[in-house]
Amino acid sequence: TERRGLGKWATPIYGMISPPVVNGRTFKLAVVAFLIALCAAVQLPLCAGFVAFLLAGIIFSQLFWCRHASGHCSLMVFHVLFCLALRNEHTGPVVLICIQLIFGAAYFSSAACKLVTSLFIQSNRRWWGSGDALKFYLLDSVGARPMTGPRHDLRVAVLTLGPWARSMCSCGMSAALLFEICVPLFFGVSLQATAAALLTFHGVCWLLFDIDFVTLWCPAALALLVDHQDVLSTHAIIAALRMAWSAAPLRVFLLLAYTVIAVIVAVTVYDINPKRRELLPFSAYPMFQEAPQLFGKDQAMAVLFRAPMAGISTPEPYYLRMHALSTASCPGMKNGVATLETVDERLMVLAVPPRRARNASEAETVNSSSINHEREFGLGCGTSRLVCNVDSSCMMPHIQHFMQALQVLRPSDAWDPEAMHRLL
Repeated sequence: TERRGLGKWATPIYGMISPPVVNGRTFKLAVVAFLIALCAAVQLPLCAGFVAFLLAGIIFSQLFWCRHASGHCSLMVFHVLFCLALRNEHTGPVVLICIQLIFGAAYFSSAACKLVTSLFIQSNRRWWGSGDALKFYLLDSVGARPMTGPRHDLRVAVLTLGPWARSMCSCGMSAALLFEICVPLFFGVSLQATAAALLTFHGVCWLLFDIDFVTLWCPAALALLVDHQDVLSTHAIIAALRMAWSAAPLRVFLLLAYTVIAVIVAVTVYDINPKRRELLPFSAYPMFQEAPQLFGKDQAMAVLFRAPMAGISTPEPYYLRMHALSTASCPGMKNGVATLETVDERLMVLAVPPRRARNASEAETVNSSSINHEREFGLGCGTSRLVCNVDSSCMMPHIQHFMQALQVLRPSDAWDPEAMHRLL
């Protein structure tokens, strides 16, 4: 709960099944029961496996399963549990095939969403895999995910890289995008190498951005290592399906039906349209990441200032920040400044509109629903906004000074080491 944040509501599973909202004590009991069910599933995969699957629905649905507040990285555990619960001596290869297909669709969908968002939806079309995007997201995470030690030094080192590294960073971002797109193809080459590459990929995300994929994706990725034989080939798939269908037709039918739905929803990038009803956990893979340009005149920013307190658990800060700035109506969910009322940590969220619309001498605490997934303001909103759960009056001179520093920066300054050091 310290990493993900225990919610005050439960997000409907598949958009239809509403699990009960639990308190802290019940949540802990559910986690203990979940661990016991996982251990029992080694000997009783069907019964204990489905019990673990149901408990996972109760547990993970409390952990901000929504577009506004993260949680999508936990969902592969949910799918893997369903598949493994249907595994026996006949359906083992089919289970591996289904896991691979769902995994491949998830990664492909994540990359497809980035491309669709950056090339077709955001107001200024840009290629997502650029060094400018890397620097934007690194700076974006400084307040939301503060670090210490070697990781902090590494992030500062990357943020202060000079122009000589711009092409190198762009190649790295484009390679990450290409990797996600090609993950389904890698499964047909080597499961073990693909699993190792996925662990490395998410390890780098944790190293640079402190995104907690490691503890939630990696256990699911380990399912790719249970067999030393590659099974994702046309001949192997047909042979495995025939053998399993003749021995356990009902299990195979449930596996295939579940997998087909998961893959179709994922590859159609269902959640790209925020007006459509969410079908979590099927539709939670895409990431609404535009292709930003640090200090660009058309680039909005949302900066989070935190005062960490010992023993205080803070909900996922990256998405909590955006949720605090939103006033979109959502039954059962708090938004705006009300979001911060139940957070013990002291937070200040500053939304800075694009340079073309902002006035650095003003900062007002206002409510608006004009921020979208691009973190952009509506064209008619030229005023910065501040949402916090502290007395901000004594901090206003510092905030205005920070905004003035942002106003004079240009995209070229993102690759000026001295300018970035001053800003940091």
